[in-house]
Amino acid sequence: MGKIGIYGGTFDPVHNGHLYLAKAAKEQLGLDEIWWIVSGNPPHKDDAVTGRRMRYDMCALALAENEDMALKDFEMSRSTECYSYELLEWLHEKFPQHKFYFIMGEDSLDLFPAWVHPERIAALASLVAAVRKESPDSADMEQTSEMIRSRFHTDVYLLQTENVPISSTNLRESVRQGKAIADFVPGAVEEYIRSHGLYQTRDYPDIQTIRSDLHHRLKPGRYRHTIGVMETAANLAMRYCMPVEKLRLAGLLHDCAKCYDNEELLKRCQKYGLAITEAEQRSPHLLHAKVGAYLAEHRYQVTDPDIVNAIRFHTTGNPAMTLTEQIIFIADYIEPNRDRARRLTEIRQLAYSDPDVCTLMILEDTIAYLKEKAQPMDQATVETYQYYKEKLGKTTFQ
Repeated sequence: MGKIGIYGGTFDPVHNGHLYLAKAAKEQLGLDEIWWIVSGNPPHKDDAVTGRRMRYDMCALALAENEDMALKDFEMSRSTECYSYELLEWLHEKFPQHKFYFIMGEDSLDLFPAWVHPERIAALASLVAAVRKESPDSADMEQTSEMIRSRFHTDVYLLQTENVPISSTNLRESVRQGKAIADFVPGAVEEYIRSHGLYQTRDYPDIQTIRSDLHHRLKPGRYRHTIGVMETAANLAMRYCMPVEKLRLAGLLHDCAKCYDNEELLKRCQKYGLAITEAEQRSPHLLHAKVGAYLAEHRYQVTDPDIVNAIRFHTTGNPAMTLTEQIIFIADYIEPNRDRARRLTEIRQLAYSDPDVCTLMILEDTIAYLKEKAQPMDQATVETYQYYKEKLGKTTFQ
């Protein structure tokens, strides 16, 4: 039997206060491990939250050096709302050997009787709540905990904690205002927020205007493909709780430089100061991604770096792609007008269930095709393939 702390939440974003509370619970209660569970679609949240995959990734970064903290993906594949009692019932069925301790913030204990089926939660786990040392509310917390013990016949533990004045709501607002948050989140989480452009108010250019412009610039077949990628990216965005407008824009612009022939692509790379790899020198058509990223930023006024990078890497891939980059990479391969890839049906199915495996399969088939046709291969494709193969711990899917 293990003593397992269950720490669930939106974590949008995860911050040092979350880590402090989890560590306090482990130390004061002698828990063997803390299981962090990122809420999928929190039923009590009215406001839109960041996509669950991105919140999960931030937690993974925050917990990377904490061996006694385990990030679990129990809710990652759920498309419906999940309540705490449902999660605990599933955990008890799956792990009957463990004793569970349900960790919550101090504000949650007062509200606990109004939760959905609190009696089921109390029957399946001990409750753990933080109380600030020397807080004027500590006496009230003691009374509340005693009421819950008596009413629900469960153990309630109050953690003695320092005041850590950090909230995810305030952090999101700080990012929107351009304020530094380095003192409040792990460094890797801060970098993730910055590189993904999270929590910033984006004024995206008008999609219809861009669509009309590309309709005139691109050949009919290329334009059909572009619209197919845009629509597929939107579908995947909804599947993974990502901003639909953002992914539609990235899909629409991914091939915006396909109106240029190879000679023109080379000229524009020189004009824009874009580096050219050996593989791109031998196969200049690959340059449409780099030139397209430049045009998205400078012609179409796209300010979101995540969109620009998704366009830049949509052909070759990139190690440790963001979910936006992966969606465009995948959408470019599986959109409805594509019909020649040998495992296309299987890859299309995986796109909606496991983007990492889907990405690896696309890379495998792309590399096999390039070798068969004796075509040059960009080093970025090889490095991306190696990254996802090592990440998944699999040698091949062929």
